[in-house]
Amino acid sequence: MRRLDPVAASAAHRFMLTHEVQHHLPYALALGGLARVEVTGEEERVRALVRAMVASIATLHGSDAVQIVIAADAGSLHHWEWAKWLPHTHSRTARDGAGAARMIGSRLDVLASMLPPEVLERPRLGPGEPRLPHVIVVTDGVVASPTDPIVTADGIQGVTVIDMPARWGDLESAATTRIAFAPDGSDTAEILSHAHAPVAVEADTMSQAEAEATARRLLPLHIPVTADVEPGTTASAEQQEPCRPAGTARRA
Repeated sequence: MRRLDPVAASAAHRFMLTHEVQHHLPYALALGGLARVEVTGEEERVRALVRAMVASIATLHGSDAVQIVIAADAGSLHHWEWAKWLPHTHSRTARDGAGAARMIGSRLDVLASMLPPEVLERPRLGPGEPRLPHVIVVTDGVVASPTDPIVTADGIQGVTVIDMPARWGDLESAATTRIAFAPDGSDTAEILSHAHAPVAVEADTMSQAEAEATARRLLPLHIPVTADVEPGTTASAEQQEPCRPAGTARRA
C-alpha cells in the first residue's frame, strides 16, 4: 500500500477545510412549477430585483422559448421603458408601425391578446409536459380582474406571474413563492414557500441603465419566428429547453 505524500495530503486537507462551506452562491427559482412569485418590500429595491430576474431569464433563454409581458399602471410604465429592447417582449401575433408590437402596457386584456392564441387555451397549472413558450407576466401596480385569462388564482400551465404587490397577507398557495425584503432597508431578503423553510438571501439588483444595456445587447441575437421556423425551435439546442431557474439572489 502506497503512503500519501505528506505535503500533498496536507495541502488537500487544507483545501477541503477551506472550501467545505461556500458562501454567496446563487439561489435560483424553478419557475416552471410556479404560478406566482411575489416580491415584497421597499419599492425601488423590489424593482431592482425584478429587473435582475427578468434580465437573467432573457439572457438564459431565447425569445422562442420564453415571452415576457410587462403590465404596469400609468405611473409605473416609465420604469419598464428599457424592456422594449428585449426580443422576448415582442409579440408574435400583433404588429404596429415599428414592427412586432411590444407586450408592455397597462391593460392585461390587450396584452393577453398579443400572446400566441394557444396560451389562452392552456389548462390550469398541474403536472404535465412543459409548455412553450413559457410566459412571464410582470405586474407592477396593475390589479387583475377575477375573469382575467392569464393572471389567475390557480395558475396556468407554462405561465408565471412576477408580482410586486402593495399589500400582502399569508401565503395560501403551494404554487406561490414570496421574496420578502427585510424592513431595515438592506438587500437582505427571505424566500418564503410552502415547499421549504425560509431561506435568507442577499438579493441581486440591477439599475435601469444596466437592464437597458443588457436588453440592447440581446436584441441582435434574436431569431424571429417565421413560417419556416416552428415555435419553440431555434438554431441553438440550449434555447429549446424548458424555462430554467431564474437567478434571484445569493445565499446570505
